[in-house]
Amino acid sequence: MLNSLVLMRWPIKIVEVKKIFFAIILCCFFLPFFSQNKKIDSLLKIAGKHLNDTIGAKAYLRISTLYLGRGIVDSGYTYANKGYLISQKLKFYPVLGLACNNFGQVYNYRGNLDSAIYYFTKAKEYYVILSDSALVGGMLNNIGVVYRSHGNISTALDYYFKALKIKERLHDTIAIANSYSNIGHLFSEANDTSNTIKYHRMALALRTKVNDLNGIGNSLMAIGLYYQGNEQLDQALLYLQKGLAISEKVGDEEAIAIGCYNVGAVYYKQHKIEKCLPLYERALGISKKNNNYEGIATCLEIIGQISFEKKEIKEAVKMLEEAFSVAKNIDNKELISSIANKLSYVYEKTGDYKKSLTYHKIWVSVKDSLFDQENTRKLTSESLKYEHEKEKIILQKEQEKKEAIIKSETFKKDLILGASVLFLLIVSVFTFIIFKRLKENRKQKDIIETQRNEMIDSINYAKRIQFALLAHTDLLSANLPQHFILFNPKDIVSGDFYWAIKKDDHFYLAVCDSTGHGVPGAFMSLLNISFLNEAINEKNISAPNKVLDHVRKRLLENMDGGRDGMDAVLLKIPVNKTNLKVEYAAANNSPVLIRNDAVIELAKDKMPVGKGEVMDNFKLHEIDLQKEDTLYLYTDGFADQFGGPKGKKFKYKQLNQLLLANCDTPMTAQKEILNSTIQKWKGDLEQVDDICVIGIKI
Repeated sequence: MLNSLVLMRWPIKIVEVKKIFFAIILCCFFLPFFSQNKKIDSLLKIAGKHLNDTIGAKAYLRISTLYLGRGIVDSGYTYANKGYLISQKLKFYPVLGLACNNFGQVYNYRGNLDSAIYYFTKAKEYYVILSDSALVGGMLNNIGVVYRSHGNISTALDYYFKALKIKERLHDTIAIANSYSNIGHLFSEANDTSNTIKYHRMALALRTKVNDLNGIGNSLMAIGLYYQGNEQLDQALLYLQKGLAISEKVGDEEAIAIGCYNVGAVYYKQHKIEKCLPLYERALGISKKNNNYEGIATCLEIIGQISFEKKEIKEAVKMLEEAFSVAKNIDNKELISSIANKLSYVYEKTGDYKKSLTYHKIWVSVKDSLFDQENTRKLTSESLKYEHEKEKIILQKEQEKKEAIIKSETFKKDLILGASVLFLLIVSVFTFIIFKRLKENRKQKDIIETQRNEMIDSINYAKRIQFALLAHTDLLSANLPQHFILFNPKDIVSGDFYWAIKKDDHFYLAVCDSTGHGVPGAFMSLLNISFLNEAINEKNISAPNKVLDHVRKRLLENMDGGRDGMDAVLLKIPVNKTNLKVEYAAANNSPVLIRNDAVIELAKDKMPVGKGEVMDNFKLHEIDLQKEDTLYLYTDGFADQFGGPKGKKFKYKQLNQLLLANCDTPMTAQKEILNSTIQKWKGDLEQVDDICVIGIKI
């Protein structure tokens, strides 16, 4: 018997995530231009005639959407990127927003949360520029979907309610109902049965009120799935059949396929094979007609399972092999794992142990890659007691922040903390002035431009304050004769920083990545520099690991209980050049040593300097350096930069190979190579984080 997760995965994913919200965004731009029944080859012809205008950009995005709807994510990404590049040159924000949305869909499908969030957020920013509140709400919803799919339920719920608030302000009944439905699914995943059925019934009531037949069908299906999950199979069958009947009425083939699959799943649980098999076969036929490859693989899998149970072994093998081939083509790891497991079992029963072992190895390999993602889905209903206490929680958090600020006043006499407060005040005042005047009169362009320049001047002044606290060139040159520093902040000011000090017979060098970037990151960097100075200069702490312990202690004393802090590497280098033994401590970031044409990633502690999952004391490490060694320290900004032909991250492996290939090049040339490489990789994409790389030749 197939488990309930497999039975419910296809319907929930398509109905609530892809079909409703994905379609809302696409229809806003394409229905006026193209019929939804246009084929891809027709759209390619249109795009070919309009390679440099908005019509071509729209055509490419429509092709992307069609591929994504069929589960062919690589082609979906390729054509979204074509439309994105055209629109970027034209500054055509509607398609830029839609392309970023499609990128987000692709990365969410591949399980890459960071990238999906990044592109959905970029899409939201474009819609803010367009003053399109409906699509801003749609992107907030999509961000919630990503967090939900990765098990972060409380954050997902927060975004769903933000999206709901916008939809309520717009009085968009259908969109409000969609939000209720998504919230219902979220409560379902947390096993909160009362709220699950409550929100699905609220969605059904609104959809019935406006006679939204597609929505009514979806709500009936969702309620049916709720009863199915609670083993109330007669009730489940009643609602699922009602939902299927409505889908038949409106002629929505994709919903019909989903409905057939869901009704068949209930009959399957009831062991009524003669009733479920025709429904699965009908769902398969519709999925093949519409090239819905995920649907095809899912239906073939259950039909193969049924054939095996009926002792029709050849038919079972045929169906499961075809299902595996489809799942592999669309790189759906959940389906690949499930089908491989079944094929291994079937071949074992037929005595073909070689094939059984082959598929067993595939199942184990894919299952292991899915383990971390599944492990994050440990839900707790306590995290969802949110809706009615939301305002109370916000007020409580604000009060805690005020108390923390009051507590930290005693430390503001420190020069660096004083500079950070001055820095924030300057930025805050000018930002307030600019946006207040912008709201009063958007047409006063000259005034806005003047105030903008004043704000930038203020931030540049703050930059000078921050840069004055970084390691001075003379200090570095005196103690590190052969070195380079590549320092590219994402914004004018930076969360990354490099810091150095000479104390007694040792030279200390730190490369750190504070939480955030821009103004918040710069503020954190000032705090971190202050506490590093305090540890070594005032407290006379000499061991690098004890220095990081002290900084963490001071951060926890002065922050509001959040996870603000830094990732860091701190070196302690003897001034005596004959002694090549270096001590260091590393928080999340590893120093990289290149020796004899080999890359050695040195040990680190997998925890930040701040509040983290692990709060052990930092370890002290030693390196016995040799002449001609090259030591590199870097933050995550270089490796995490999106770019290249497929818009992917640069990644640490490629960065280390680049360092290895150029380790014998003069230091100044290495810096130029790194800088030109990352700029070429980034291309027209935005820099996503601060970049800091330091190289030291022994």
